Amino acid sequence: MLALAAALRLTGIEYGLPFPLLNPDERSIVPRAWAMVHGGGLDPHWFDYPSLVMYLLAPFQAWQDDPSYLAARLTMVVIALGGVAAAWWLGQRAYGPLAGFVAGRAQSTRACCCWLLSSPGPGDAGAGSPLRSRSPWPVLP
Repeated sequence: MLALAAALRLTGIEYGLPFPLLNPDERSIVPRAWAMVHGGGLDPHWFDYPSLVMYLLAPFQAWQDDPSYLAARLTMVVIALGGVAAAWWLGQRAYGPLAGFVAGRAQSTRACCCWLLSSPGPGDAGAGSPLRSRSPWPVLP
């Protein structure tokens, strides 16, 4: 289950590098996390989003000369895998093995939809709906 979750989350992880093109929020979050460990202090000076993500990314930016979007993406993959494991464990403990399996499987495949919605399709430079050009499933109008 974790292998499936990791495979789905690691597919296309280098898309747009070295520029933060996959998610525009990377331009705001990753440089601030990098600055926190390179003399900027623990205050990110930006509160459009809660600061926990920046605090989680900051230790992995410490050895980078410039903000590393790949290190940030890999850190978030590990956090997401922890979420899959937590869903499996909590479901199993609360309702039994089948519920744990269903919860873990639901969390492990959830990234597929996020990837389809956030990446442009072949020949689609952001215009139109990326979901329509990448999804193997029919999309309702």
